[in-house]
Amino acid sequence: MKFFILATFGMLLSLAAGDVSHLPLELLEEHQQEHQGYGYDYPKPVVPFVVVTTTTEPPTPPPTYLPPKPVPTYLPPPPPTTTTTTTTTTTPAPTPAPTYLPPPPPTTTTTTPPPTPAPTYLPPPPPTTTTTTPAPTPAPIYLPPPQPEPQPEPEPEEEHGYHYEAPAKAFVF
Repeated sequence: MKFFILATFGMLLSLAAGDVSHLPLELLEEHQQEHQGYGYDYPKPVVPFVVVTTTTEPPTPPPTYLPPKPVPTYLPPPPPTTTTTTTTTTTPAPTPAPTYLPPPPPTTTTTTPPPTPAPTYLPPPPPTTTTTTPAPTPAPIYLPPPQPEPQPEPEPEEEHGYHYEAPAKAFVF
């Protein structure tokens, strides 16, 4: 998104910088006359256009020969054919009447399922309760506070760097 905004802003800025339509025409013409230096004063190229006329007629093209048109060949008429049609009619043999078989006698078989035995349920196991007692927490033991170690007095260190020493007599400008 930032790139898009930056690109849009850049394009608008370049359009605004290149737009000279708001400037008066006289100012633009004056600006162009100032540039009469190198690269602006060369003459425009002139290309001569010469039409060459000829007095001799162009040669006539040779005739193009086409192969002769083929002569149509006609076929002789077909010989007359005599057709004799004989029609013979045959009668199909009569189809015999279908014979159906009697349905099979119904078979009745009765099967009795064996008696299901009575379910035997086991009594539920007796509930077991287990109680755990937490171990007693020991009383906290506090250590006495540590004794501070005696620290020796620090030795004065020699100061390194710039030290200003006042001059012996007063300095007057």
